[in-house]
Amino acid sequence: RRVLFRSRKRKEQSQRAKLVASLRSEIFSAKKEKAVKEAVAKAAAHGSSNSSKNSTDGSNLSRVRGADADRRLAEQIKIKEREILLKEEEEALRREREIEDRERQRSVDRARERERQRESQRQREEEKARLRAEKEREEKARRERMAETPQQALHRLYEPIFRFLWDMEFANLHGTNPFRIVIDKSNCAGMGVPDYCDVIKKPMNLTYIQEKVDAKKYETLQEFFGDVELTVSNALLYNSDPKNEFHIAAKEMKKKFKKMAKRVIQSLQQQQLQQQQQG
Repeated sequence: RRVLFRSRKRKEQSQRAKLVASLRSEIFSAKKEKAVKEAVAKAAAHGSSNSSKNSTDGSNLSRVRGADADRRLAEQIKIKEREILLKEEEEALRREREIEDRERQRSVDRARERERQRESQRQREEEKARLRAEKEREEKARRERMAETPQQALHRLYEPIFRFLWDMEFANLHGTNPFRIVIDKSNCAGMGVPDYCDVIKKPMNLTYIQEKVDAKKYETLQEFFGDVELTVSNALLYNSDPKNEFHIAAKEMKKKFKKMAKRVIQSLQQQQLQQQQQG
């Protein structure tokens, strides 16, 4: 920046010197013209005395006029010099402001770049921490699976399905879930369905299933599936009219259950295939 400033300063000084030289050249030309006029006046003075007197007066007048011209020219030079100095000062101030603005912008850009780098570093660290935590969870789950009993492994498969079915609420039944209700010989009359046990030979509901799920009593996945399917088939059998609200709810639960059961079976088949390939 200093080198650039010196270069511009030298250029301005050169321009100023050229202007001064031009003004001095004008002064020299004016003085030369003045000398010629004086010489002409002196030559004319040899003609006659009257002419000599007039010539002397003219010469004096010419000298006065020349002095005035010199003063005016000197004043013009001073004015030009002041204008040049003023322009140089204004230009210097403008350049200083430009330099300061550029430095300020570079400082802002550097600060933004540092902030961007810090943010990028923070994101990388967060991603590393997330991956590390995820890996630790997977490793913990793997160790737990290796240490769990067959019944615990089985429970891990069917328990989410049961929780989903238990939490279902049916809009056509005002947000209730009738499949949690226990109906057997002891209460069917009180529930308003005295013939229920005549039609349904083996009652089943989500409450019965919950007891076995919580106690981890299911020994096979098919046993759990069988109880859920029995709950649905009992509802469809007793409420055989397709327009019956309980029949509609049972079909909805059956559809959800079949979809979840299919995913579990496919996952088990995939695991078995991978084990066979590894073996």
